[in-house]
Amino acid sequence: MPAFTFLASASCVLHSNGIPIFVDIEPNTCCIDYKKIEERINEKTKAIVCVDIHGMPCDYDEIHEIAAKHSLKVIEDGAQAHGSVYKGRQVGSLGDAAGCSLNGSKNLSALAEGGLFSTDDDEMADLAGRVRMFGEYVTPGEQRKYNSYMMGWNYRTDPLQSAFARSQLRRLPALTEARQKNCQYLDERLSKLPGILVQEVPADRTHSYFFYVFRVQPYKDGIDIPVWAYRDALAEALSAEGTPTQRWQHYTIPEQTLFQFRDAYGQGCPWSCKFARPGITYDGAEYPEAKRLIDEFLCMGHSTGGLGAPNDLELMKLYADSYEKILVDNQAEFLAMAQEKAAAAM
Repeated sequence: MPAFTFLASASCVLHSNGIPIFVDIEPNTCCIDYKKIEERINEKTKAIVCVDIHGMPCDYDEIHEIAAKHSLKVIEDGAQAHGSVYKGRQVGSLGDAAGCSLNGSKNLSALAEGGLFSTDDDEMADLAGRVRMFGEYVTPGEQRKYNSYMMGWNYRTDPLQSAFARSQLRRLPALTEARQKNCQYLDERLSKLPGILVQEVPADRTHSYFFYVFRVQPYKDGIDIPVWAYRDALAEALSAEGTPTQRWQHYTIPEQTLFQFRDAYGQGCPWSCKFARPGITYDGAEYPEAKRLIDEFLCMGHSTGGLGAPNDLELMKLYADSYEKILVDNQAEFLAMAQEKAAAAM
């Protein structure tokens, strides 16, 4: 699985007593780099987890080729990418199985917590149904027998939340189109600004912009200020202008304390399990592109930022104007602010 994602993409593996093995990301899409997957595969590998990060689908054709070669399953984490399309196919249909969050912040929301599971494999669907219902086998129309066949949990979404998500699903194409139009406008404006690199979307897929992500790279325009100082100064200045811009991750997942201590359940489990491959450790230096993204990126969106309907280009223009005000109209003052941050840290 990718070294850059939200913790839940990895902790769900631990919930199943599995051990996550991380792969660096492809710098443009920020998704798992398929060219680096095979070097991480070993005799214990069961699946490849593909996270459609920020709304960008992964390179599924290449990943499925690798999976078929090694008899692995492809699990799609589409939590941030409802409405995105890869080569004509919707997110949620791109793996052997997929999970898509319906958290209140998501592009497709159930207002609170919830999620979708999808697969075209009958056996996998049956197993998922048991996991959802305390490990029981429940046949629609038959009386419940209260007999558990396996470990399971209570993964049932509230009916009212389900009804809301179902109604939103009908609106998803129009909502996605509005976000795409807004973010493409931001691309056009921000791409012209010093120290900013916007994300390009490959021609074979679409982006649904759970986050609008860009990189802060002062060095590309010959600006001699540390990236972190330029980044933090920009976020601070934008906040003062009323344009919500933030970082949403500060560490790669393998650098988080959980994976450094390797003690999920006590006594080192599951890494200490006799069935585990011994000697698994996590070194952040093995994921240079993920670390570079952590250092450079800022984003708009999530539950703040107004990227979607009913907001339109009128608000996007105001957002872009604030970037230009800081980075162009008041560039000298901004650079002095960033330099002060860098000097104070020395």
